[in-house]
Amino acid sequence: MDLVPSLKHIPGLSYLALNWNDLENNSQQGLTLLSSFVHDDSCELVYLDLRNSNIGSESSRNLELIVSSNRLKHIDLSWNNIGDIAGQAVLRGLMQRTSSCQLELKGCGISEGLVTQIRQ
Repeated sequence: MDLVPSLKHIPGLSYLALNWNDLENNSQQGLTLLSSFVHDDSCELVYLDLRNSNIGSESSRNLELIVSSNRLKHIDLSWNNIGDIAGQAVLRGLMQRTSSCQLELKGCGISEGLVTQIRQ
């Protein structure tokens, strides 16, 4: 939560790894700030690593916002307990994009049918 506001002051920041963090703590505040940041004009991120960061179905809205950012070209959500509820939000985010994105979802507990829809 405290980190995200300072990211706006790092010019040229294109890669951000927040893996192995508890991003659902503090009532989603940190993840909410991050989802706003990736849509901010000052954001230059193209790669976002959120692997194994305790992201679950409670983060559905924030995941949709993060995935919908056209600026991001690679998003790694692997090893989070996303499941089908947040997986649907990821799909909605992808459908809002106008550019392609490499999305990593290994070990997220998303059903094969939904994974197939996301791939398409």
